[in-house]
Amino acid sequence: MRSLAFAIGLLAFALTADADSLRPVDQAQSEPSFAAFRWRLLKGLEKKDTAVLFPLLDPGIRASFGAGDGVKTFRQYWKLDTAPATSGLWSELTTAIRLGSTREEDEFVAPYVFTRFPKDRDAFTHAAVIKPAVKLRKLPKAGATIVGTLDYEVVQLLTPVKNGWYRVRTDAGKQGWLPQADVRSPLDYRAFFEKKNGRWFLTAFVKGD
Repeated sequence: MRSLAFAIGLLAFALTADADSLRPVDQAQSEPSFAAFRWRLLKGLEKKDTAVLFPLLDPGIRASFGAGDGVKTFRQYWKLDTAPATSGLWSELTTAIRLGSTREEDEFVAPYVFTRFPKDRDAFTHAAVIKPAVKLRKLPKAGATIVGTLDYEVVQLLTPVKNGWYRVRTDAGKQGWLPQADVRSPLDYRAFFEKKNGRWFLTAFVKGD
């Protein structure tokens, strides 16, 4: 399955942005059938509707590296049969998709952060700022002194997330704290979609390496 090879081939991607920035990309509208599929999937995710979701899953869907493949495994991994209302899938997949999809030969991948992350940056120690005009703060709390403003920059992560904040360093050497919601690692959850026999399917939704 090409999605699997693509997922494992970590960050062998074309660089389409400046070295210090990664602006949003969404190519879904280049394929109307995929755009319609994505709209239907997002509606199902919004309603937490497994009746909409399950038919859109590829029979060999991958949920993680090491957990095995298949719809049954995917459903177990995300507790879609035992606790669907509180499953983390709804929010995680929605977030990944809404960030924007890129077209990679015969498939679409979301979010763009995974496919467009600069090849010269270590994916384990760097991340992308996914919003404009994000305030870099001196301390990890809202209202703390602003030490800079970042627009879609790639930053170095200096610490693991701490109470919803990352300590980061910019290319210019400036250090500060960013809210977790404004930063995304290329190794965070990403979704792969393929068209098979005229129908689009979610073929993988994985994180990590």
